[in-house]
Amino acid sequence: MCKRVCSKIFGLAPNWLREKQYFQIFYNKMGASALAVIFFTGLWGGVGFVLPTFVPKGPNRGILQLVLMLTAATCWLFWLCCYMAQMNPLIGPKLERNTILLIAREWDNNPILPDE
Repeated sequence: MCKRVCSKIFGLAPNWLREKQYFQIFYNKMGASALAVIFFTGLWGGVGFVLPTFVPKGPNRGILQLVLMLTAATCWLFWLCCYMAQMNPLIGPKLERNTILLIAREWDNNPILPDE
């Protein structure tokens, strides 16, 4: 049970499951997910465009609307930059040769080792 849950959470699955077509479509896909971008764009769009219409009338209504719009824009932009930075990181982990070989053995993979 725990192995099955961990496999789903971390994307680590046995070889027989990796060969299935539905698994490769949903779990082996690396890169930006359109669903995440659409979801968070909608979320922050709601904060920036929908919530300002519900601000009660008063002397500071314009300021509160502006605060909501700027908060939504800056939070969305910050999230987008952080999310997209993970797609092509500038700095990767520095692994030792033994660690690379161990990972390759566990994942049934042939590593390309760096020159020493």
